[in-house]
Amino acid sequence: MTKKPPRKGLSESEAEYRHDEGLTDAEWDAWGERNKEALQESFRKAREQLARGEGYTLDEVMAELEARAKLRQSRKAK
Repeated sequence: MTKKPPRKGLSESEAEYRHDEGLTDAEWDAWGERNKEALQESFRKAREQLARGEGYTLDEVMAELEARAKLRQSRKAK
């Protein structure tokens, strides 16, 4: 585990955390089980938003990010 750096204005770290890299399958399974209800609710809300046209698909998000990256690159080239 590593310590989070303190937020601006704080002298100590708020909490220890471990990066998700290196988690075992058992740890991922336990995390999924602990968060199962919250994840299912989030997925349900996302599906409803997409059905109403309020959300974005992964392809739409990726296209937007790529367009922004190209715009930044063209600005840097000037």
